[in-house]
Amino acid sequence: MSIARVIGRSAAAAVLVSGLTAASVGHAQESSNQGGGESNSAQPAKQQLQQLQQRVRKLQQEVQKLQKQALENNPKLGEQRDELRALMESKMEAEGVDAKADQKRMQEIRKKMQSGDVSKAEQKEMAKELRSKRNAMMKARRSAMQDDEVKKARKQLRSDLQAAMKKEDPEAEQKIDEYRQAAKKLRKQARQAAAQRGGAQKRGQGGGEKAGKSGASGNQGGDN
Repeated sequence: MSIARVIGRSAAAAVLVSGLTAASVGHAQESSNQGGGESNSAQPAKQQLQQLQQRVRKLQQEVQKLQKQALENNPKLGEQRDELRALMESKMEAEGVDAKADQKRMQEIRKKMQSGDVSKAEQKEMAKELRSKRNAMMKARRSAMQDDEVKKARKQLRSDLQAAMKKEDPEAEQKIDEYRQAAKKLRKQARQAAAQRGGAQKRGQGGGEKAGKSGASGNQGGDN
């Protein structure tokens, strides 16, 4: 998780799409990939989810391309973005989180875990530290996003960035709205898919328990 993603996918992206970024796509990707052992009836829903993922990715790329063009052609927007990022980091630091230092430590942990040169016990401890730092950063970020000063800066940057993007492409506003709606729908479908899987697993476990009890009763009858 890069610092840009923690603060909001380069700040400008978070401002523009209100947090509906690649994280949404990634979460849905996990949901569809965890669908092993599904019934045939669940396959169409999985295919729809995958198709929606592809659509969201395509729209996301279009929006990000427009953002990049707008930022390159308007240096002041880049300054606004950097100021917002610095403000966010300051607010997060007030919550006891040093975003840059924690990000560096998280990268070190990941690199060491991927090296394979650690014991299972060490991996367990490092994974625990990684979760702890990630949770602390996300909590501090959510708190910072509620700060009035941050809200004002985000609103201004969003307005200026959208205006600049509209100059790059008259249909920019429509593309942004389409991306937001598609990402929102993707998250909803991913949650529904996860809930359905959870229900199916519980039903399967319940059936196994009943079968076990039935078998035990039969054995007891045979003993008598």
